Amino acid sequence: RDLQFNPCFRTLERRSDATEWRPVDEGERICPPYAIIWDRGSSVRASTELPERLTSGEYRFVFSVSTLAGDRYLSLKQASESFTVTR
Repeated sequence: RDLQFNPCFRTLERRSDATEWRPVDEGERICPPYAIIWDRGSSVRASTELPERLTSGEYRFVFSVSTLAGDRYLSLKQASESFTVTR
């Protein structure tokens, strides 16, 4: 089945300790309403701008991927690889 991803509906998180991630307030973002559709097992690249006010730390993006299961869509949470911001 195809997977759908809308980059508008994602959250930036910052690692607060060894096991916990906390959402980061990014303020308002311009977000065009569209979906990227791809096959399972393939990959998709998307780019975004980070807020200038981010402090040093480890971050990741969390987003939802949707797939059709019978007559309804299921939403699956996914996380990107973490990345480091240094100031």
